[in-house]
Amino acid sequence: MRTTAPPAVVLDISANSLSVIRNLRKHDIDVISLGSSPLVSACFTRYTRCIRLSQDPTDAPDLWLDRLRDIARRYGARPVLFPTSDATVAFLAEHRDELSDICIYRGPKPCIAAKIIDKGALHEAALRLGFLVPRTHIIRKYGDLDTIPCSFCFPCIIKPSQSHIWRKLNKPGKAIIVHDQADLRRQIISLMDVLSRIPLLAQEIIPGPESNLIYLVAYLTRQSQPLALFTARKLRQCPVDFGTGSLVISEVHPRAMELGIKLLQGLRYEGLAGVEFKEDQRDGELRLVEINPRASLLGEIAVGCGVEFPYIAYCDMVGLPVEHPLPYKTGVKWIGFAWDLFSFLEYRRRGEMTVWQWIRSLRGKKVHAYWKWSDPLPAAAEAIVLIFRINRSLYRQLMSACSGRDVQH
Repeated sequence: MRTTAPPAVVLDISANSLSVIRNLRKHDIDVISLGSSPLVSACFTRYTRCIRLSQDPTDAPDLWLDRLRDIARRYGARPVLFPTSDATVAFLAEHRDELSDICIYRGPKPCIAAKIIDKGALHEAALRLGFLVPRTHIIRKYGDLDTIPCSFCFPCIIKPSQSHIWRKLNKPGKAIIVHDQADLRRQIISLMDVLSRIPLLAQEIIPGPESNLIYLVAYLTRQSQPLALFTARKLRQCPVDFGTGSLVISEVHPRAMELGIKLLQGLRYEGLAGVEFKEDQRDGELRLVEINPRASLLGEIAVGCGVEFPYIAYCDMVGLPVEHPLPYKTGVKWIGFAWDLFSFLEYRRRGEMTVWQWIRSLRGKKVHAYWKWSDPLPAAAEAIVLIFRINRSLYRQLMSACSGRDVQH
């Protein structure tokens, strides 16, 4: 223990966690990370002590509660909590009353968290509040497909109502493209294991390139008043079309700030949040894509541009003075190199990007998902993972080619 300040506990170690861990340690705050995921690159950061638990909070909430009690006893202070995944947000919402005596946490109340984590419920809540959203049908059982007309906007996407359950069931990506009603039925049949757990959404694809995606990062007080705002534009995603940002650039987008804060205040939200919109190329209007009720990947670019969301959140939660951030830097790029490499390879396969175009897109001032001079091991670990993935991909291509020759012989 290095300081008398309450420690911070990051729930679920991942790339989402790195900006929180690094920013808080910069201010000499002890950071402990709890996680149940397999060993990931972020575990190698020098700025936190990782505690690995045998099960995730969905399956073993008592295990996580006991460990948080142990941390509070060890430090003699209530730790400040930073969830970095939907599963940990759901855990904190469900056990909010039990945790209030031993921890400090500012996040959505249980009824609000449930509306946000469940994308179907969020869609309905946003509609009631008067926000533009893509056309959506919520599929709770196979028979619900009969209510989707043939005139629905195909091609569309199928996506889970709760992403953390989707990932827990080892489903790839964030969405599946379907081309017509028959394809929709085939895909739903293949996803019956998911449908037995959570609803699925058939949703309109908002027209426009990936660069039409605008992301707002915000921190709101207990009274839903914004203390800090930041916006960035996605340039590429991985997987392409429906994935996680791999190349992002900071900009000031007043309309996204206005709409995002209006939405969060309409939900009576408090704490860290990320709100994603997409500019619809049909009318230029911003349509809601999702809300992340927690720290996210783009926290790193916000910190790099001068908006220290983790420290702002920490100060507000423990009652320290909060310095309002100055106007942040724009034109700064954030890159997840491994993800952007695979994004580029897909664009190149489609004939939509050359090597030179990709290299030029990376120019300029940058912050990185993993790399930091003072904390190089997460990037080194991620490089090893990248090499493994490339070798595995090359091996599969080689085996496929050999198989093809065998058939010809």
